[in-house]
Formats: sequence, C-alpha cells, structure tokens
Amino acid sequence: MPLRKTKYAQAINDEILEKLSLENRYTFLNENFRPILSDSQLNFLESVQEFCLNFEKENDITHSPEEDLYDWIPAFGKQGLITRMHDVSCIDLDYEPHGLVADFMRILGTDQFDPQFTMITGATVICINPIYWHHNNIPVYLRYILDIL
Repeated sequence: MPLRKTKYAQAINDEILEKLSLENRYTFLNENFRPILSDSQLNFLESVQEFCLNFEKENDITHSPEEDLYDWIPAFGKQGLITRMHDVSCIDLDYEPHGLVADFMRILGTDQFDPQFTMITGATVICINPIYWHHNNIPVYLRYILDIL
C-alpha cells in the first residue's frame, strides 16, 4: 500500500519510507526473533501481526495525527490484544496464550503497527491490574474488567 503524503514534515525520503512498510517491518522482526522463539510464541506473534496488517488495510489506517487511536481499542479488544497478562477467566474469557511472554509478543506486534497505540494499551493495563487482583468476585468490578478489555 503506497504511503500518502501529509502536510507534516517528512524526515525520511520516499525511497526509504516505501521500504519501511508494516509488512517489511514484521518480516525483519520475525527473521531476527525466529531463532529464539518457540513455535507457539512465533505463531502467536504472527497472529497479532496478521490482525494488525488486516486492520491497517481494512480501515485505511495512515498513522497520521488526525486519526483517533482510541477508536481502535474495541477492535483490538475483541481480538484479545489489549493485554495478555492474565487469562481473565474470572469474566469467562480464557486468553491463551497469556502471561508475560504472551504479552511481550502482543506488544512486539502492536508496537510495530503503531507505538502510540501500544502506549494506550499499556495505560489500559494499569487500569485493569488493580481490578483484576482485587475484584473479590463482585459483579460490578468484573464488569469493569470486561468493559476495559
């Protein structure tokens, strides 16, 4: 997908910029991480990347300052890509894989997609963790977790 010019300053010339497509960045990332990741870790990373590539294409994402990154949260949430630290079975979601490694794979995929968006998901996790650890099965707290994800 060709990159569009905006009214903002461009620091990288067009020849290099065209080679920095999301797909090429993912290829570079995968080739460098392939030797150290297990098959399941690489498969999860590639599934995150596939979602991001499709989301960018289907929604005509340009990563310009005019786009509202917060609008992307529901779509990423439906894919379980806001956090993977917990399985959140307390709200009948069973995120597999989950844990630190899975969340790192999620972050690698979304950070290449859009670093600012990845920072938003980090802020969301800061909201989820206290509720997750202290919900005491109180329905309103459990609903908050579901609403945030």
